[in-house]
Amino acid sequence: MGSGRRGMTAAVALICGGAVGPVLAQTVTDVQVSPPQVRLKAGEQTRVSATAYAQDGNVVVDARLRWSATDSNIVRVVIDTMTPEIVTLVGVGTGSALVEARSGVARGFAMVEIGGGAPRPAGGRTADTTNG
Repeated sequence: MGSGRRGMTAAVALICGGAVGPVLAQTVTDVQVSPPQVRLKAGEQTRVSATAYAQDGNVVVDARLRWSATDSNIVRVVIDTMTPEIVTLVGVGTGSALVEARSGVARGFAMVEIGGGAPRPAGGRTADTTNG
């Protein structure tokens, strides 16, 4: 039975394309946020994602990401703990803000612009201001 376990380890290593042995944690050297530019109106929302990369260019799948915005009065960052690499951005007020995803010292950014929308009158119709 002892050789069965060794064979299983070798098979897992072969399938994963790696050597048999412990997997070392990779240091994140770059974070990319996608899309890098977002335009919304106040009240609208969209999702952005971040990908962490090691120095060799490989994706670091277990990277711990911290999200923030330069101005929470313009955009709110809603983090889903089940998928921390994807966040929802909610337009709060008119202006521009930078959203940052950070892992260690590596950082990635998305520029977010929130435009003001014209308020809708009651009933969803626009008022007729012509005199004709």
